[in-house]
Amino acid sequence: MIAAALLALLGIGLLATGTPRQAGLLFGDRLYRRRRVLLRRAGFGLLAVSLGIALRDPDRARHLIAWIGTIGVEALVVALALTWQTTPRA
Repeated sequence: MIAAALLALLGIGLLATGTPRQAGLLFGDRLYRRRRVLLRRAGFGLLAVSLGIALRDPDRARHLIAWIGTIGVEALVVALALTWQTTPRA
């Protein structure tokens, strides 16, 4: 489950940086639409691999619920980190 959680965290990070708003705040105009799409696809791919790893164990229902909870917490952490990083300081 740890490998699944780490892959999911990376996938969520790629999804977040692939959005137009966050890409603009993090990279400026250097990240074009095609690369943002590639980041989002890679993020979804990593999430799919992460789910596959999480569901390899015999107790699939419990691991599915744990995986959903884990990606929820990870998404919150990534959102807070990106908000904190891109918030202008006074």
